[in-house]
Amino acid sequence: EPETSLEKSLIHYIESVAADADVRLRVTGDEVWASPTVIDEVSLIIREALRNALTHGAPQLVLIGVDLSPHELRAWVEDDGRGLAAADYADPFLAGTSGLASMQERAVLIGGRLTLLTALGQGTRVELLVPLPGHLDEQSG
Repeated sequence: EPETSLEKSLIHYIESVAADADVRLRVTGDEVWASPTVIDEVSLIIREALRNALTHGAPQLVLIGVDLSPHELRAWVEDDGRGLAAADYADPFLAGTSGLASMQERAVLIGGRLTLLTALGQGTRVELLVPLPGHLDEQSG
């Protein structure tokens, strides 16, 4: 089964950052359910989240997941790095330093929602949820 273009581009990116961390990627579902625009933006958001994790978190393990279904795309980047103290992300999307603002803007652009879960010493998880138009006719049967 051929890799999806999203998977390919992420694999290339992961190889290019050549981190000390073990970065694992898993993509499930079919890319045809999302528009090329959505795929592009999701790819950029994931890259930014990974770059953040590697730059700020000093993780040993980063898990990247993308789960596509006809009605939604879920993506996450989870690391076991140092995490952020509550003060650092009281309003993470205003803290332009971390690239979170641009990730949030991209998410909004494609009708998605970005969530940041983190605690000092407990790593960070960035989650993206993008509703997709879906194949409503499939569900009405």
